[in-house]
Amino acid sequence: MTVGILTRNGRALHASLPLGRSECVLVVDASGITARLPGGDTLQIPFAHMTHLRQGTRQQILVFESPDGLRFTTEDAGILADLRALSHPAVAAMLGADATRRLGAWRRKVLLPLAALVALVVGGTAFVFGPLVDLVLALVPESVDAQVGEVASAEVVKSGRRLEDARITGPLQVMVERLRPGGPAIRLVVLERDDVNALAFPGGTVVVLTGLLQRAESPEEVAGVLAHELAHVKRRHSMRMLVQRLGIVVALGALVGDVSAVTGLLLQGAATLTQLQFSRGMETEADDDGVRLLAAAGLDTAGLSAFFGRLAKEEEQQGGDSSVSALLGTHPLSRERMERIAELSRENPPAAGAAPLNVDWSALRAALAPEARPAPR
Repeated sequence: MTVGILTRNGRALHASLPLGRSECVLVVDASGITARLPGGDTLQIPFAHMTHLRQGTRQQILVFESPDGLRFTTEDAGILADLRALSHPAVAAMLGADATRRLGAWRRKVLLPLAALVALVVGGTAFVFGPLVDLVLALVPESVDAQVGEVASAEVVKSGRRLEDARITGPLQVMVERLRPGGPAIRLVVLERDDVNALAFPGGTVVVLTGLLQRAESPEEVAGVLAHELAHVKRRHSMRMLVQRLGIVVALGALVGDVSAVTGLLLQGAATLTQLQFSRGMETEADDDGVRLLAAAGLDTAGLSAFFGRLAKEEEQQGGDSSVSALLGTHPLSRERMERIAELSRENPPAAGAAPLNVDWSALRAALAPEARPAPR
């Protein structure tokens, strides 16, 4: 049936029409929208195959399209009332999707500037700290962390030669699996660099520099550093820093529910992660969680404090060894923090049934010798 006797001025567009287009009047009936052409011919787009969108600077042009490329356009918004009057399920779904898109556009156009103004009034970038950061992280799925981590770690991997010697990577993988049995996969990368450091990236990429392996005196010390880095990953500390770095823009995207925009901003800013440092609170959380990971895995919980303590002492005695400074700059060590890590180690002895790491430490150290490494190609 025809809805009333209403006709709406419009235009039909299709390759079969002269010049690809024709003026027409549009009529809504029970099965679709029919275009009556000047010569008396008709074209129809059935509701079952119809999609709807808007065009124009003010979104004033209504467009109805079929899969074969037939399009009807009109600026007469009354046709929407004709469609609603049918109570057709396909039409209701189509108009509902349009309403959702328009609401999102309104949020970006009206709510976003308004929220920006409010944010500036109440304190600018401070607006994105605390609960709002939690809101953004809750909005962004953890699958995005892996994408961000891949982009960020790629910058670091360029800075050294990657080693894939199983004598080195094998023991490190054993440590990770011992610390996180059955947990999300961790991507380990070993780089030939003298810096004493390990870097954790979102999503589970951990970059270990050979300088750290050369300075460690036992596999338990390396496991302690890895436990600390894995705690940063679990807590999403890097993602939190990135949200804070991006500031009000990413926070406002979260407020209006634009997940794709927030994800895009995070990926664009991923390369800046290497320029950021964990806060004191984040380091404390990673210390606590790292020691507990070691204890739960039945490993020597004193390894982390022993390693950090020895490096801090060397740094003090040598007046600033650059290779050691790399780690101490990333994880600044105060006397209070060292005492806290040592106390945590005493309070969290290895779990019952503790066993040493089943790794060939001597083979790992031998593989680190310059003469044992293949020449770069």
